[in-house]
Amino acid sequence: MNLLVDRLERVLPFTSAMVFLAVARQGNCGLDQGRMRDELEMTSGTASRAVRSLGTGGGRGLVERWFNKFDNRKRVLRLTPKGRRLLARTRRALRAEDMKL
Repeated sequence: MNLLVDRLERVLPFTSAMVFLAVARQGNCGLDQGRMRDELEMTSGTASRAVRSLGTGGGRGLVERWFNKFDNRKRVLRLTPKGRRLLARTRRALRAEDMKL
């Protein structure tokens, strides 16, 4: 995980990289935004800014927010196709670096 963060920090600020990886770990199931905030021990403001910077509405287009189908007060975060491509490229680059060692 630390290598992924180090690699992602080349293209994303640290907080955004942590949010991106937390969302990526959940796969297609998505991650409740409040749960993500609690797990990463972020304030609501910090979490919202990170999600907004990663999001599709003016951000980098890596993460999308959906309403929770069971509770419309909650938001679920998922990687967009662009986010999944970034994750795959990052993993490939790390494997290539490992092979050089």
